[in-house]
Amino acid sequence: MRRFLFIKIFVFLLLCGAVHKGVSQQLPIFSLYRDNGFVLNPSLAGSKKSAYITATGRKQWTNIDKAPHTESLSFDAPFQEKDIGLGGFVMNDQTGPTSFTTAYVSYAYHLEFKKVDPFQFSDFLRYSTLSVGISASLSQYRLRADELVLEEPNDRAIVDSRSSTFLPNAGLGIHYRYRNYSLGFSVPRIVELTSRFQEKGRTTTLQKVNHYYTTIGATYSFIRTWEVEPLIWFRAVPNAPLQADMNVRVTWEDILWAGIGYRTTRIGFADVGVILKNHWHLGYAIDFPLSPEYPKLGTSHEIVLRYRFPKSDESSR
Repeated sequence: MRRFLFIKIFVFLLLCGAVHKGVSQQLPIFSLYRDNGFVLNPSLAGSKKSAYITATGRKQWTNIDKAPHTESLSFDAPFQEKDIGLGGFVMNDQTGPTSFTTAYVSYAYHLEFKKVDPFQFSDFLRYSTLSVGISASLSQYRLRADELVLEEPNDRAIVDSRSSTFLPNAGLGIHYRYRNYSLGFSVPRIVELTSRFQEKGRTTTLQKVNHYYTTIGATYSFIRTWEVEPLIWFRAVPNAPLQADMNVRVTWEDILWAGIGYRTTRIGFADVGVILKNHWHLGYAIDFPLSPEYPKLGTSHEIVLRYRFPKSDESSR
């Protein structure tokens, strides 16, 4: 119980740190991000040439009661005759006494240079695809202030009940692919807004800050049926240390995969998965601390379940 109270206070102060100059990561971090990249970057909506529905669940710190957890459900589809992709997703995140639920809709335009070749582009452009995406979102932020343990129980700067507030926002993303190499940049929310929770003359303020994501990836084929996919995901927040995930996945026959990665917060993670009948996609990841200095919070676990809808030419077979 004491550890539970500690973690609630710790997480709350961490999130409220945005009121001052020190700011932390405020958006959820996924280990299976490569399996649902459109959630991080709206320009990836419809980029897979098939429609997908994806469910993700993540549970952190198994040694802590009521530890943080995140769930999401998304759908995206291409409209190739118009070179666009559309998508949407809902995400719920619970972290100590704070939580939020966000609904996004995304639009992406995919420019394949080989389709517009009036000037005989070089090979570099002919095999390039540039995607640009935008998203709009509405979030409900919730504060369960009655779960806080304060040094001054009657502090009028903190509300003492459960309250919520709604905030709109927008996101931008760009993604470039050349053959088997890719580079992406996105800002999931471009407007820095403030959540204000008011009750009986008391106000609690949580400052929301911009997050800047960059991804660098590649795919290498070897021995005909094997692929190796390295991927790096950089995360930047103003006035906070730069974070990065470095991950390598090996896939066999588009049926089985296994991967391993390292997070610069001294976290290791590994993932495995299977693709059934070329439509069902099931993956699992585990995160584990690599430093003895870390609190004994335990491991984190994540699952992803995707379904790829058959294309029209597949359905007619």
